[in-house]
Amino acid sequence: MIVPTVSLKGLKSVQAAFEKLDRDMRVACAEAIKGAGEKVAADAKSSAPARTGKYRKAIRSRFVNNKISPYCRVASWFKGRPSPLGHLIEFGHRAVNGTFVSGAPHLLPAFERHKRRIAGEIQEGIGG
Repeated sequence: MIVPTVSLKGLKSVQAAFEKLDRDMRVACAEAIKGAGEKVAADAKSSAPARTGKYRKAIRSRFVNNKISPYCRVASWFKGRPSPLGHLIEFGHRAVNGTFVSGAPHLLPAFERHKRRIAGEIQEGIGG
């Protein structure tokens, strides 16, 4: 029986080129996500309710670049953690006296306004 053999020259250089491309794409994607998060945070901050201004002032984006997938979290931060009030202000809540306090959507609408631009920036960053 004849067994065909194949020898490839330069395989290591091809692998190195693919790894560099992967790194470059990850960096470009991470930069696009970070920039988009900052834009969404600025938009959400400008449209958030401001009874005292503390909640609005605390809206920020936090970027996390892990090896699996970078992400950006936009929220109102309180003592280094997301505010326990954000979802109540966004969607509304039942008050102590039983009445319903309607929400003041600002985070989701900000994301919706920037969603297509975010996708475009990520695609542009990875060379699509």
